[in-house]
Amino acid sequence: MLTLAPFFDLGNAWVLKKDQLTRQIINARGQLVKVPVMLLPGTNSSIRTSTGMELQILLPVINVPFRVIYAINPNRLDRSFVGPTTGSPFGIHEKFNEFKFTIGRTF
Repeated sequence: MLTLAPFFDLGNAWVLKKDQLTRQIINARGQLVKVPVMLLPGTNSSIRTSTGMELQILLPVINVPFRVIYAINPNRLDRSFVGPTTGSPFGIHEKFNEFKFTIGRTF
């Protein structure tokens, strides 16, 4: 059996109570202190999507699917940032497209 399925995923994660987000760090005096989390602009609370095709072939002897997945990331992050805590530059560079494969069922 052979199946070809297009897909489109859409999602988001929101932070409703930002004052509850904290991280623990050791300060210069060696004390463990809680500091608020600083979110990067454009990385949180924005819609993320992916789209693509999945080819599934049922392997006859063991009766499990072999799946080849091609995905495109239209809302990918490809930016450089300056760390709000450290002041050091870093980048988030996601791929535009990707191939993956699996053997077996997902759930």
